[in-house]
Amino acid sequence: MNPTMKSFGNILIAFVKISKEKHEVKDIASFYNIEASRKAYRACGKDPTRYRLSSESLLRRVLKGKGLYKVNNIVDINNLLSLKYHYSIGPMIWTLKTTCNL
Repeated sequence: MNPTMKSFGNILIAFVKISKEKHEVKDIASFYNIEASRKAYRACGKDPTRYRLSSESLLRRVLKGKGLYKVNNIVDINNLLSLKYHYSIGPMIWTLKTTCNL
């Protein structure tokens, strides 16, 4: 592993540790960005407790002590951003093909 990715891995590990110390699973739904995204899901006719946001699922996984999978650099950076900002961020081009009342 090159030094840059080793440093990034350490940043990710540190951020997971801080998240576990700072938050509890029961508080996730009240985080502003997650709450707003859940409202958007509902506006699209989806149940956010059945179809969880990827950022919410990721944060739940971390807070339950299950850790993160090492996938590749892009996905790992994406996971860090999702954990930090509580948004479902995807490294892809996505088009909304449904009409939502947002």
